[in-house]
Amino acid sequence: MQAGEGCGQEARVAGTPVVQAKFGFELEMRVLVSRRGQPVVPLPIDPLDQEESRYVDPQTYRLYNGTYFDVVTDHGSGISGYVQGSGHSRQANTAIVELVTKPVDEYEVNEATAIAPMEQAAAFAKGIESLTNDFTTREKLFVPPISLANIYVGQRTLQHEQVWQTTDAQIQATYGVKLEQVPTLANTLKASGGVLGADQYQAMANQGTALTEGAAKANTLVTVLPNLLHLNPAPPLQDLKGLLTLAGTYLVAGRLDQGVGLDKNLVPLLLRHELTQAYALLTPGTQLILQNAGNRNTIKTRLLLLHQRDANDYLFPARRVTNPDTNVSQPRCGAWLDAVFTGQAAPLQGWFGKSKQIDPEAVGPTNVARPEGVVMEQRALKTAQDSVAGVPRTEWANLARRYYRLLRQLNA
Repeated sequence: MQAGEGCGQEARVAGTPVVQAKFGFELEMRVLVSRRGQPVVPLPIDPLDQEESRYVDPQTYRLYNGTYFDVVTDHGSGISGYVQGSGHSRQANTAIVELVTKPVDEYEVNEATAIAPMEQAAAFAKGIESLTNDFTTREKLFVPPISLANIYVGQRTLQHEQVWQTTDAQIQATYGVKLEQVPTLANTLKASGGVLGADQYQAMANQGTALTEGAAKANTLVTVLPNLLHLNPAPPLQDLKGLLTLAGTYLVAGRLDQGVGLDKNLVPLLLRHELTQAYALLTPGTQLILQNAGNRNTIKTRLLLLHQRDANDYLFPARRVTNPDTNVSQPRCGAWLDAVFTGQAAPLQGWFGKSKQIDPEAVGPTNVARPEGVVMEQRALKTAQDSVAGVPRTEWANLARRYYRLLRQLNA
């Protein structure tokens, strides 16, 4: 698994149910991990050396299953650029430490409980720094209460090729939100001074533009729809606006894609299930509007025009049509929107990779009937205190607090 390809907050053992439980985080640290305690001689490659191996079996990369977080191995795709004087390439598969927090439901726990996984993760990261004397030595991974036999962290190479390491983390968040609140979420993530303000948002493959255009053009279309479709009186269409916002972020991403980087990083809010499943979350009134073929065609045509896309284009034309690992092909824009507006099958999630799907799930206060919300992965989190490598551990608890409060507000 490459850095940035975290599996989200799903079960890590084959055959077990996939349960999100609302929100959690993946923290990819530039901390090298290996099964060997001695410096690694560059050649020949030893199969016991995790730093030179990829993990295709999802049961092999979890090192520790904890109360607050799991410790897994990921692969730092850019870490070879920091190997100095080695005279050889490490390729893009050097194993690094990733922490996956145990997800919590923002309406089932208080704030202290909600941020505890990130507090404990930060304490563990601090322990790694102390254990390795700020990454100047190579040590067996023992940071109480975690003690792993034959797993080492810290400097892993010969003296002349030391590697810069840090616990500053690249972070993704997975969470559920009411469909009608998606436009508010998109605007909040981009708003100056917001949870992740405009000066704090980490643009990756035009994600910032996709957020902005997705929300703005969905609002434009929904504003004129009552007249276009002769809906009198004008019904509330906030749920449809949420659906169009998510669809729009994908359409924008495909238009702006430069054809580099991970497929998963194309969109700012990566759905953990098919967008077609969101049809079931719409109100009966909105579903009734979409059951009219003429209405659907009008909405589809206008949305494609707003986003400068053609119905016959593949959704991401700069990318491969079929993912060879999953044998899932991306649909064309028009056919995909047809499926989204009818709730029919149009496989796309599997095209992004092997991350397991999480169905829409109940969100909101627990003392009333809970509606289901879409589950999405925000692919890049950033704070004003970030370094080049990512979010420092001193900010992790604050980040969890922000999302706890934001999700309680959105899902109220």
